Amino acid sequence: MDFTYSVITAHYDNVSLLKEMLKTIPERSDIQLIVVDDSSYEDPGMLKRELGEDVLKRIELYYNPSPVHGAGRCRNEGLEHAKGKWVLFVDSDDALSDNAFEVLDRYRDAEEDIIYFIPWSLVMPGLEEGSRHKTYEKVIREYLADPSKEDLVRYKLYAPWSKLIRREMLEKNKVRFDTCCWSEDVMFSVKAAYNAGRIAACEEKIYCITEREGSLTSHVSPHKYQVSVWVYAREYMYLKKRLDEETFKKVAEWPGGKIIRAVMGGYGFPMVKYILKLYRKYGIKVDIRDIGAEYIKSSLDFLRRTI
Repeated sequence: MDFTYSVITAHYDNVSLLKEMLKTIPERSDIQLIVVDDSSYEDPGMLKRELGEDVLKRIELYYNPSPVHGAGRCRNEGLEHAKGKWVLFVDSDDALSDNAFEVLDRYRDAEEDIIYFIPWSLVMPGLEEGSRHKTYEKVIREYLADPSKEDLVRYKLYAPWSKLIRREMLEKNKVRFDTCCWSEDVMFSVKAAYNAGRIAACEEKIYCITEREGSLTSHVSPHKYQVSVWVYAREYMYLKKRLDEETFKKVAEWPGGKIIRAVMGGYGFPMVKYILKLYRKYGIKVDIRDIGAEYIKSSLDFLRRTI
């Protein structure tokens, strides 16, 4: 069967939130709903019983084939089964707006490879406005006002959600998620953006991010920070080898920023030593003389948002 949209969701151990998210997606024959469970239960039958027949009729349920957990592994498994013209990633604890697919339908015949949408965020359980969407909104609105800022949209919006992505482009360029437990979406988004032809952005909001205490994005451990630096080093070199110097300096975070954040985060000398060793491995140099004013400004802006 041909689908217009393949909606892919990675799920782990929260069926009630998954059910609520699925309610925000309309029942339409052109929407393929793929849920990939990250080994929530030893007995898969238990998950099916909790989901119930009504939900199971709507979705294609798959399982992470690896004994190692991770949203990246689940999303990759979902991509293996996707058949839609467009791919839309939705986290299992987030939601789509009531008119999301009315907006998306306007782009079903678009020539662009990626359409970016402004998200919004809510803090649970009180539903106060969150902060996770603000960087994304700022970058997209600046691009809508000034198309010359397209590179910031391509290379600064790392999350896979709130984007409509052409599946053919992903398959042609073999774009997949990293299989680490954190920052698994960075290289996926960067590679997709680099290989995309035309892109577009829409100011209408279709995607709601939820913020909860104890979620993966609510705290940073030393190990998580190590992984994020490893991903950063690969992203840095990927873009450095492919972008012209002016564009690269505009979109790349200054390598010294990771060291500053490690110190300010209280991770100590072992973390700084790890970063320097990693930089030597990838050939990344921290040289203040090579940094232009815009490069420093964009890097410090990033640090202020993440410290």
